[in-house]
Amino acid sequence: MTRLRFFLSEAWEMQGRDVAGGLASLTALTAVLFLLAVVLLAGHNIRGAARALEGRKGLEVFLVGDLPEGRVGEMAELFRSFGEVAEVRFVSEEQELRRIERELGGVDVSEAMGTNPLSPVFRITLTPEAAGRAGVVQGLAEEIAVYEGVDEVLYGEAWIGSLERGLRHVYWATAGAGILASIAVLLVLWNTIKLAFLGRRETIRILKIVGATGSFIRMPYLLLGAMHATTASILALLFAALLRWVLVAMMPGLRFLPLSWTVVFLAGATLLGILSSYASVESPLRSLERSHEAVTS
Repeated sequence: MTRLRFFLSEAWEMQGRDVAGGLASLTALTAVLFLLAVVLLAGHNIRGAARALEGRKGLEVFLVGDLPEGRVGEMAELFRSFGEVAEVRFVSEEQELRRIERELGGVDVSEAMGTNPLSPVFRITLTPEAAGRAGVVQGLAEEIAVYEGVDEVLYGEAWIGSLERGLRHVYWATAGAGILASIAVLLVLWNTIKLAFLGRRETIRILKIVGATGSFIRMPYLLLGAMHATTASILALLFAALLRWVLVAMMPGLRFLPLSWTVVFLAGATLLGILSSYASVESPLRSLERSHEAVTS
């Protein structure tokens, strides 16, 4: 614990030596991580809306006319046995006609057309797990369409395909933003920590002479990078929360990032800070060690 306090005090002291540089680094990191947080916020809400739409995925199985009741019951039990199916509801042609007449304001469709033009239909709802998997609806529709007594299967192919393509684009955009933000964080911190290291080059040379290990010298810089990245990520999340608060008046239901995403965001930024700091000091530290070995030999 005493050693950790010493390392933290050293990191804080290094930060105090270059306040302007530290603020510039913090500003750049916050801006990059804020943009990433906004992309994650948008992706999270799009995923939520997509899950709500996935709940509407289902099939309408239109049957040929004059099917015996026994066959209708057999088909209902068969469709319920499918693992992807959550609910099967049978609607006769008379029930469907009455529903349409109610929606049309009481118009007598059968009298106008002379007959009931509708077919009996099974309305099939999928389980949430099946609805979330790409291609399930299409595959189930193709399987059901070949059964005897089935006239046509409708499932909104166009909007389901568009939904799945849109989700893939969201995933790729989020991954791309994460990669670019990671690279930017690494570069910003690499430059900041390396300048801090080079500014204490002579002090570090003396520490090597008196026997300080590489880990002892390296640790304050790793903590400095972690402090920069963690602070910037917290600020980025606060700005993202403020943005969400402003937008929620125009977009009711806009949700902030879940706790698990927030924890991963903070932990990932901190880890990037440590890795970048390690990479920035490793090369000059090795160079100093080789110089020290050459002098002592």
